[in-house]
Amino acid sequence: MPLEEVLAAPERFAGAAPHVVCQAGGRSATATEAMNAAGARAVSVAGGTAAWVEAGYEVATGDAAGGGAR
Repeated sequence: MPLEEVLAAPERFAGAAPHVVCQAGGRSATATEAMNAAGARAVSVAGGTAAWVEAGYEVATGDAAGGGAR
């Protein structure tokens, strides 16, 4: 979900506890802050997907129906 959509209506996440991730961690931190101010218990994934890939973890790619792993 684009950051702009989260910032436009963070209250939609009230009561939820999502883990939020972006490429490097900056946008997810901004989104998490907005969500939590609106009553969520969101967590920003430190370092984003870049840190995940750097650590050697598996990453699913492609569309949700047929994505593979790399």
